[in-house]
Amino acid sequence: MIIEFKRLADQLNSINEKLESGDLHSFNFQDVFDEQKIIYKQLFELIRKRTLTVTQEIIQKNLNNEKL
Repeated sequence: MIIEFKRLADQLNSINEKLESGDLHSFNFQDVFDEQKIIYKQLFELIRKRTLTVTQEIIQKNLNNEKL
């Protein structure tokens, strides 16, 4: 999933570079940027939740090993 988001980010960055250079100027990309922000927020939330879950699993495993 992270790889797919990275590809999406690369494509959006490419669009942004073309906008900044003036190559693209006839399309309103504000909607694209707004959606990109939503995607990033969702991605960061997924990563945060997964990181928390993995951290809790590691802590629990270590606690269980100490009890042995």
